[in-house]
Amino acid sequence: MKKDRVRNRKRDESSVLPFPPLPAQVPPVPQSQSASRVSLIIGTIVGVGLIALLVYAVPWNLVSQTLTGSFDSLSAQVKQVQFAQVKKPRKSNVPPEVSVPATLTDETALAQEDSALATSAVETTPDLEVSTPETLTAETPPTQETPAPTAPSGETPSVPETSTPVAPPTAVASATSIPEPDPQLLIARYPARKYTDIRHKISPQETLYSFIRVYGDRIFPKKYRDWELLAGYNNIRPPQYTLKPGDVFLIPTLAHIVLPKTGYETEFKQIQSELAKQPNNPELLNQQAIIHFKRNELNQARSTLRRAIRSAPKNGILHNNLGFIYLIIEDDKRAQSGFELAITHSENPAIPHCNLGTLYMTMDEPDLAIKAFESALDTDANLLDAKYNLALAHEKVGNVDPARQHLRELARLLSEDPEVASALERLTSSQATGE
Repeated sequence: MKKDRVRNRKRDESSVLPFPPLPAQVPPVPQSQSASRVSLIIGTIVGVGLIALLVYAVPWNLVSQTLTGSFDSLSAQVKQVQFAQVKKPRKSNVPPEVSVPATLTDETALAQEDSALATSAVETTPDLEVSTPETLTAETPPTQETPAPTAPSGETPSVPETSTPVAPPTAVASATSIPEPDPQLLIARYPARKYTDIRHKISPQETLYSFIRVYGDRIFPKKYRDWELLAGYNNIRPPQYTLKPGDVFLIPTLAHIVLPKTGYETEFKQIQSELAKQPNNPELLNQQAIIHFKRNELNQARSTLRRAIRSAPKNGILHNNLGFIYLIIEDDKRAQSGFELAITHSENPAIPHCNLGTLYMTMDEPDLAIKAFESALDTDANLLDAKYNLALAHEKVGNVDPARQHLRELARLLSEDPEVASALERLTSSQATGE
């Protein structure tokens, strides 16, 4: 047994292949850092030297000249080739169509006169033999009178034709000149206060007190800020004063009418940018207040005008515009004081007089209003709004004849004004019924 084990072990050891010996590891030779640095420095010096040699030694001017010369020669060759390709064909010996009637001088002169007298529709009318003489006979009488003294020259008839249409535009422009008030001053016709209704849908939990609380400053006339009068305005009667949810509740508010104008946002931004540089400039503040008024921002307009008056207390334009804002918001006492200060501090107090007369009309004092409008027209006879308000004041007093006379004068100047036309129609109809 023991011998068998020894024999098997030897046999196993002989069958196993021997493992190859490992190669001897040679340690790397250490390189000094100083040698690597020296080689790097030498390389950079050599590179800089080569670059300097190229910059200073090579004649770059000659190189550029040779390159540009070669490029010019190449472009010239290309142009020659292109011109040779795009060469125009020879003109034919056949004469153009225009040269054929050149011999007929009399016919060409007549054709030029006809073309000068006729309009662009002549090209469409050669087929209709009947319509052409009608147009020529209609246009020839005014044109035959002008070239008559200049008949001996053949080309002179074209000169009076060009000069004749220049005269009518000048006459039309002088006839339709209508004076306009100063755009820096606010002015209104009577009635200056115009109202509209806000349509509010009633919710289940709303009451009359809630309407007063929400729409307090926006309710005009001011008398409707009393909840009982506001209820009567909506036909809601005591003692219940019940509100039906879902119904429409009317809330009277201001709706002053301003002439249509665009560019509120751009103008407002420009004025704000200028006010950042000059915050107390009264002219810029006045323009900003007028834009606030046109945007129906009455509180902002009033505060802006107060700020401007603090910087310029003797400016009549600012006092007039502030009084106008008070006139709109139904503060009659402050409006009257503003117009009186404007009359005192203005060189041309026509517009403040007109606004004061409008205030007297709202206060139901037509006699004082007539005096104010007459003083406005004495200062400026071309103030058409004062003439219109004066006609309405005479109508309110009962002086129909002077009212009708003022309105007829306005109708000749303002033929397309609906307010003047309606007032004149009302007075003429009343005269017809009275007779």
